[in-house]
Amino acid sequence: MELSATTRIHLRDFQSKLFAEGEACEEVFTKLCEQHCENEVLAGLLFAVCTLAVGHSRGWLHVDTFSTGQVKRLATDLRSLAGSVDRLNKSALNPKFDFLWAPPDATRDSGRKYIARYYDMLPGIMMTYSFHLERFYQFRRTQLKRLTFVHFNTLELLRYVEERTGGPRYENLSNLLSAGFLVAGGAENDIPKIFSADALAKLKQRWRNRPSRNG
Repeated sequence: MELSATTRIHLRDFQSKLFAEGEACEEVFTKLCEQHCENEVLAGLLFAVCTLAVGHSRGWLHVDTFSTGQVKRLATDLRSLAGSVDRLNKSALNPKFDFLWAPPDATRDSGRKYIARYYDMLPGIMMTYSFHLERFYQFRRTQLKRLTFVHFNTLELLRYVEERTGGPRYENLSNLLSAGFLVAGGAENDIPKIFSADALAKLKQRWRNRPSRNG
């Protein structure tokens, strides 16, 4: 999927903050890219997993609530709406200005900037969501049993890195995911247990027969 300029900016921002967490993060990320991972794809997958984890997206995946036609229409509508939101965000009607033009307030400014940032990210998130939604629906219910949104995106990351580098790199990804969780706004005490190297290995083993997103 071709990323918008706005989405690329947010990915670079996430990557920059990730590297700021310590030299080890930058070294690990760079090493994975040297082993044939694409910088933008790797950053995007890490961003998706960490953002979902911070948002506590732990609901189970189900495909029997909507029909195929409903899913396709929803995905199409989301992409159309994302385009409209993107155009609005580039105008003076961007709702973030309601925050940014407000009188300075030391108790609120941090939260205002945080929300304004996500308003700008909304079109890219909607586009990503729409494409993932279509892929989700294609998987058989038996393969989605007990699989959460965070699990799914973590598996996509594990699969991508292993296919590109020739190995699972659990320890490396554990370090990047834990740091990324903090960058995305999570607290150190809340880092998901699934982000440990052992848990990543068990997750991959459990779902080793799941079709790839391009399968």
